[in-house]
Amino acid sequence: KTVLVNTHPDKYITEVVNYVNKNYSEDVTLEALSKKMNFSLSYLSIVFKRQMAMTFSEYLRKVRIEAGCRLLIHSNKSIWEIAGDVGYNDVRSFRTHFKNRYNVTPLKFRKIFVRY
Repeated sequence: KTVLVNTHPDKYITEVVNYVNKNYSEDVTLEALSKKMNFSLSYLSIVFKRQMAMTFSEYLRKVRIEAGCRLLIHSNKSIWEIAGDVGYNDVRSFRTHFKNRYNVTPLKFRKIFVRY
């Protein structure tokens, strides 16, 4: 679970976080969410960053990469399949973001954490 930085989180940011956590595998954008919630994109972006201590894009990437970790450990799917399952259209981007976060490639991560 993600803990909000602010002790009294804005209910709309909680709504955004919950939406991302449930729909990260889809094409999720802050722009679409801001329209859905009737907020300006800039306002929602600023409030999100203030309360979450990261941008919306950083949070979405974090959620997707963490979901990728779970799939790497608990499934036999290929890296390509996992990338698609967690919302990446490009396996190269998945690998790059994964390595930036964990300092290892997804394949190396799987070899380290999965004992066959």
